[in-house]
Amino acid sequence: MIDGILKCELFQHLTDTHIRRLLAETPLTKAVFHPGQIIYHEGQICDSLAIINYGQVDISHLLSSGKEIRLALLEAGDVFGEALLFGQNHKVPITLRAAVETEVFFIHRTVLLRQLMQDQTVSQNFLSLLSNKIFLLNERIRLLGLDSIRKKIIWYLLKQTSDDVFQTPFNREGMARHLAVPRPSLSRELAKLQEEGLIAYHGRKFQLLDRTRLESELAE
Repeated sequence: MIDGILKCELFQHLTDTHIRRLLAETPLTKAVFHPGQIIYHEGQICDSLAIINYGQVDISHLLSSGKEIRLALLEAGDVFGEALLFGQNHKVPITLRAAVETEVFFIHRTVLLRQLMQDQTVSQNFLSLLSNKIFLLNERIRLLGLDSIRKKIIWYLLKQTSDDVFQTPFNREGMARHLAVPRPSLSRELAKLQEEGLIAYHGRKFQLLDRTRLESELAE
């Protein structure tokens, strides 16, 4: 099964038949990683585009203090390595670790370059991937630059969706790592926001009760 590959942004606007033909004609490597297994470690050379067919991958960075910051969670259809393949520095700046059993397809950069030259749609999709990655990195920098745990939580909740009722992909531990804050502090600030009538939550389900006040507080 290649359900994750079929929904990858690299292949958007292509039919399933076209994608399957491309995969059949493209030399690639498949690997299955068990929970906790390292896919890439910091400093490792990246020479292939990685596409997640199924599973989840944690992206994290280890600070000099020994504290690990969770940067993102990749899922089926997501890619990694697109920003490292054709620049001067091919070293992976973070660690990628399987969160659950995960299958990854690897396409070597020389093979990918040939595909980009042969297929205009794939080439445009690849440029879109790069643009989206830059946007997400800028968003991440903004989050980590906020001056309080409360603002980080508010920013994160407001960014989830335009709807006021939603479910986050993280449990409390995962959310704390994603926001780079201590879990007890996260729980304490969430409780305060609920007591103040700004949000309501149960488990991963959240409701924004006063979006206007939350946005105003974030702007202070």
